[in-house]
Amino acid sequence: MIDCAREKPMNTFSLPDDWRQLPSKVDGIQVWGPCDGADKDAPEGGYRCEKCGGGISFEIARGAAACGWCDHVAVTASDVGQRARSDVFSEETIARATQGWALQRKELHCDGCGVDLAVEQGDLATSCSFCGSNQVLLRESAVQSLRPNAMITFQFDEEWLPARIRRWLGSGWIHPSNLSSTSLLASLTPIYMPFWTFEATARTRWSALVGTVERGRGRDSQSRTSWKRRSGTFDQRLANVTEPGTQRLQRSLVLQICDYGYNQLKDYDPALLAGWRAQAYDIGLTEAWDRGRQRMRETVKGTARSAAGGDKVRAFHVQANLDEERWRYVLLPVYVGAYRYQGRVYNIVVNGQTGTIAGQRPVAWWKVWAVSGLFFLPGILTTLISLPLLLLGGVGLLGLFFALIFFILAGAGAASLFRMAFRAEART
Repeated sequence: MIDCAREKPMNTFSLPDDWRQLPSKVDGIQVWGPCDGADKDAPEGGYRCEKCGGGISFEIARGAAACGWCDHVAVTASDVGQRARSDVFSEETIARATQGWALQRKELHCDGCGVDLAVEQGDLATSCSFCGSNQVLLRESAVQSLRPNAMITFQFDEEWLPARIRRWLGSGWIHPSNLSSTSLLASLTPIYMPFWTFEATARTRWSALVGTVERGRGRDSQSRTSWKRRSGTFDQRLANVTEPGTQRLQRSLVLQICDYGYNQLKDYDPALLAGWRAQAYDIGLTEAWDRGRQRMRETVKGTARSAAGGDKVRAFHVQANLDEERWRYVLLPVYVGAYRYQGRVYNIVVNGQTGTIAGQRPVAWWKVWAVSGLFFLPGILTTLISLPLLLLGGVGLLGLFFALIFFILAGAGAASLFRMAFRAEART
């Protein structure tokens, strides 16, 4: 028999000095841990919880940067919308702009496409989100770009995107019928991409010869056009003209997903980037403004054409002076993806706020040729019918005339179809 009273008592475990009690998610269970190292995977230089020392990352569902250990909310993203800070165009404002990310980050450099992504030091990515190359190098970030004025956070996880992308791949008769079922989604990465937004007031003066077509009456009457000179002036405020700040993605694709709701702009806070990748701009403010200004002038020109009215326009002149120009450097959420189809890689971009999808899709050229052939079928049939009639007595001349009209229309339709096919494929 063992005399329990004579057993030596067990040594009492003493907590290390740097440990303290952590919040527990289970009633009756106490959790203790190091106050400054609860999250061993937290990136060096990243944000840590002020309560338990755990790593902080931005959570989409909460719309806040929160601790993964104790659920403490560190930073809540609040909408500022159009009240987000914007800057005027001057050398002084650019020179005074705050530099850097305001958060220690690493830089992921791809030798394949040359892209540089700002990542936290705990990021262990082994492939490039843009080109799929595994020739990536993690190095210290030397970025000296402007700090963003504002940002829009991601509004949904990527979990529901594959099904949505499948539906997008299966839409459109011009693409292969098996595209959605046989393509392989290779990657889908959320990245905060750099964008420039511009606003200005266009003070515009226009003049034109405007023609109004007057229809004649009766079978033999002809229509005629009466011309009048018109002119006018107007002021137009142009806001949120968005230009990509990166050349790593095809500009035409990125512009297709720029339907962001800028009423959800948030003041930039580096904590909102915790746990996420971000890219600094490689298209500077001056170059982006040149493109944005050109788009503004095209918009103003369209407004002036609508103001002119009429059926026809000649000698159309528009002079627009941009005033009260302002700009923002913003980070916007984009899912960058790629899929493989028959051994080739195609790019996809998805708006991380609205879910709008744009990308490259192969074209089923046999369908294009088949439909183009159908365009010419009426002209061919009319010719085959009219030629024998012409040999019998000349009554087929009218039929041949209509056949010529059919061929001209078919040629125009086929040319338009091929242009649409090349745009749809959007190959780089």
